[in-house]
Amino acid sequence: MRRAAIVTSTVALATTAALVLTPVVAGARRDGGRTRAACGPSSFTRAALPPLGPGTGELFGVDALSTSAAWAVGSRFDTDVRTSVPYALRWDGSAWTDVTVPYPGTSQGTALLAVTGSAPNDVWAVGTKTIPNNLSRTFASHWDGSTWSTVATPNAGNPRTGVLSGVVAIAADDVWAVGSTSGQGGPERTLILHWDGTSWSVVSSPNKGPWPNGLADAAAVSADDVWAVGAWRTKAFVSRTLTVHWDGASWRRVPSIDPGVSARDVDLSGVSAVATDEVVAVGSRGLKGLAERWDGSAWAVEPTSNPSGNGGLSDVVAVGSFEAWAAGSWLDVAEQRLATQIQRWNGSAWTVAPTQHVGASDNGLAAIDGVAAHQWAVGYRFNATGLRVLPLMLERCS
Repeated sequence: MRRAAIVTSTVALATTAALVLTPVVAGARRDGGRTRAACGPSSFTRAALPPLGPGTGELFGVDALSTSAAWAVGSRFDTDVRTSVPYALRWDGSAWTDVTVPYPGTSQGTALLAVTGSAPNDVWAVGTKTIPNNLSRTFASHWDGSTWSTVATPNAGNPRTGVLSGVVAIAADDVWAVGSTSGQGGPERTLILHWDGTSWSVVSSPNKGPWPNGLADAAAVSADDVWAVGAWRTKAFVSRTLTVHWDGASWRRVPSIDPGVSARDVDLSGVSAVATDEVVAVGSRGLKGLAERWDGSAWAVEPTSNPSGNGGLSDVVAVGSFEAWAAGSWLDVAEQRLATQIQRWNGSAWTVAPTQHVGASDNGLAAIDGVAAHQWAVGYRFNATGLRVLPLMLERCS
């Protein structure tokens, strides 16, 4: 499932990171010479990932089909070709492995921002590629159980552009991808694509007002009950929440809530659904986390337990009617660095879950997914000098 990419420019919220040592956790394991805690139910701890190589990399999306089948996707900088290329990791129940994803040779940079699967041999990853003249185009790749292959996707606008930020698979012939046109030649607009088992096509999508609109994530209850969330901007260029719904015939905008009447930005970046009357969306209001819940008739704000300092939520996964997990980041003023945050919904309230901080510099989370027994959250971390971006994955096992 998706997710909204927590691009590393958010690191601008933090000042120079304090160089402190990360304490060794009791019961920790060794991973390539680095200490990491064993996966358990009490907190989210660092997962072992395959070596990245000399470049940099981030993870933007994760999707779990089961405890033994999951994918994480993102982008890494390939020092040989001197550009960003797709990055995909596969979980087989015991370890994560790096799997090659082909990309257009003419691309000046490619990133996978979201991933979804209807079965282990039917997985989609979507994102964006940059072509000459600095134009962004939609990008999609499909996993058939043995290899990834690029599948043609349309674009929209004038000139035709696009970024796909979220994707959800209902069946092999029913997949939705959402995002936006890049806004060149006019304001950014929502973009929704549908896969019918043969090809991708653009489906008419609603916008709020004449100013920029965009969608960040999608979730589905059934073929005729699909949600997408994002944000739109006012004339004063202040962002407001955007929620749209597919009823089997068309997409329409559904009123959402913008808590707090002020000039602060409010947006939604992640959504998850388990039933027609059980949908949860997360994002940010100003520099605080935001969670909203759909009960079948209206959206309502569910107060989050924000850590002290500034931060926001990037993604959410509901693993039942009374359990959901949301991930993001916050500014740890005491340590002068960005830190991960994960919150748990127990059916009545959000509470902060313990997470491991890796290294002495900034950590951040872009996406979270999982099943009842196992959750993964992915994003990025900086090395000790703060000069190299590396992929980060935290996990919790029950």
